[in-house]
Amino acid sequence: MGLYEKLKDAVALNSDSQATLEMYWHWARQFHRFNGKRASEWTGEDVQRFMVHVHADAARGVSPLDGVVRTVFPTVNFLAA
Repeated sequence: MGLYEKLKDAVALNSDSQATLEMYWHWARQFHRFNGKRASEWTGEDVQRFMVHVHADAARGVSPLDGVVRTVFPTVNFLAA
């Protein structure tokens, strides 16, 4: 069983919504991109490094949605005012 199926089962078990599943899946993919390891190889240390990374981005004012916005609107400079 793959990670997506495990997340889907956990969401169903908790009677959570499809939106919850999609958000969990989003963060699992972000985490995978960050550390490059297979889900079966993830460690607590990997999670800690990822959380520090996410926190550092937030402290710099970088939203997790910034990448999405830049993809959808690649030619718009939102900082120019």
